[in-house]
Amino acid sequence: MKYLILSMLFQTFLAHANGSDPRSVISSLESLNSNLNKQEQHNRCAELEPDSFSPHIFIDASIGHTTKHSCESVSGLTNEMRNYNRCFGQYFCKQKFGRTGYNCSEVDGTKVKARANDPILMNRIISFTNKKFEEYKVSLRNECCRGKSQNCHKRFKDLELKIEDSNKAYATYEFTLGHHNLTYNSIKLTHLKLAAEYTHEGIERMLLHEMGHVCHVASVSEKSTNDFNRFAGNSRCEKSVGEEFFHSFDPSLRKCLIKNLDEQIKNNPNTNGQFCYGKWYREAAAEMMFKHRMDSIYHWVKPTYSNNEPTKNNSNIYKLHECVKALFPKDQVCH
Repeated sequence: MKYLILSMLFQTFLAHANGSDPRSVISSLESLNSNLNKQEQHNRCAELEPDSFSPHIFIDASIGHTTKHSCESVSGLTNEMRNYNRCFGQYFCKQKFGRTGYNCSEVDGTKVKARANDPILMNRIISFTNKKFEEYKVSLRNECCRGKSQNCHKRFKDLELKIEDSNKAYATYEFTLGHHNLTYNSIKLTHLKLAAEYTHEGIERMLLHEMGHVCHVASVSEKSTNDFNRFAGNSRCEKSVGEEFFHSFDPSLRKCLIKNLDEQIKNNPNTNGQFCYGKWYREAAAEMMFKHRMDSIYHWVKPTYSNNEPTKNNSNIYKLHECVKALFPKDQVCH
C-alpha cells in the first residue's frame, strides 16, 4: 500500500510541477485521498449497495474462479476464519449475485419467487438437478453400500427424486418406517428451494446432504426391524440413537463430532423440550457424510457463512466444520 501511495503522490506532483495552479495540485491530492479511502473500504470488505434486481442466472461458479484473499495465517475453519465470513460473501458471492445473495443463495423471498416464475431458468436448474441426482444414485450407492447386503443397494436403486411446486422452500428425505418397506423412499425438493440457488455447487451440496440421510437410513436398514424402528420412530430424539449415525465415520472424525455436539448439548440444555438431540446428530451426519466430495469453496460458503444458533433439529452446523477443516479448500481462498 505504501508504494501505491508514493507512486500516486509522485505522479500528482509531476503532472503539476511546471508552474501549475496550486489549487489544481490541492484538488488532485483531495482526489488521491478519496481514492485511498475507497481502497481502504474495499480492503475492509465494505458492504455493497442493495441491488434493484436479482440476476436470473445459474452457473458453475468454479469456472473462472480466482483467489482474492491474502490470508496465509488462516488454517481451515478455526476461530480466525470467522473474521473472513463476511469477506467470503463479499468476494465470492455478492459481486456475482448481489447483496442478498451473500452466501451464493438468494435470501430475499421476492427475488426467489421471481426466479421460480422464470420457466427458462427453472428448466435449467431442474435439468441439472435431475442429472446430478442420477449420477449420485450410482456413485454414492457404491461408496455407501460397499460390503453391505442388498437392502442397502435396493434403497439407493429405488430412490426417487420428487420436485414439487410448493409455496414453501424445503429439501427432505422421505422414507417409510419398517425394515424392508420402501413405500416412501424419495428426496423431495421444492421449486422455491431450487430457485434460491445461483450455482451448480449449491444444488450439489443440497443433494449430497440429502444423500447423506439416504446412506444412513440404508445402513440402518441392515439392522433388525426393532433397531430400524427405534432409529426412525419415537426414540429418534434420543442422543444415544443419534450417535449410531456416526458408526461409519473414521474414528477420529467420529470422536471430534461427538465431542463437539456434546459441548453444544451442554451449553443448550433441553429444559422445555425445545431441542431434538437425536436429530442434531442425524443432520450433522448427513452434512458430513459426503463432505469429502465438496471440493469447491462454493460448496462451503453457505454452511460456514454464519455462526448460527442451534434450532430444534439442528446444532450449530458452523462449529461442526472444525472437525473437517482439513478438507477446506484453502487454496481457492488464499493467495
